[in-house]
Amino acid sequence: MVKMVICCASSITTNVLVSKVIKACDEQKFNAQVLALPETMITKDIDADIILLAPQIRYTKEEVEKIVKNKIPVVVINNIDFATINGNAVVDSVRKILNK
Repeated sequence: MVKMVICCASSITTNVLVSKVIKACDEQKFNAQVLALPETMITKDIDADIILLAPQIRYTKEEVEKIVKNKIPVVVINNIDFATINGNAVVDSVRKILNK
C-alpha cells in the first residue's frame, strides 16, 4: 500500500482533492491510503511514501524535505491538476514518481 499525504496550509482546500484521489485510486486499482494534513503537521516520523504539497505552499518544499531528511519524496502538485481537482492526474503523477 502506498501512503500519500496531501498538504496545504490548513488542509481544508485539499479535502475535495483527497476524495477525488481516493476515487481515482479505486478506479485504477491502485492500493493507496490518502491523508490530508496541514504542512505544519509534518514531522520527521511521518508514515508516508510521498508527500504532495498544494501549489500555494510550494515555498515550504525545502523545509519539508529537511524535516523528513530527504527520505520521502516531496512533490508540488501541478497547478492545473490542483485547480481542476484532477484526482486521476495526481495518482498518475504519484505512480510515475514511485515507479508503481
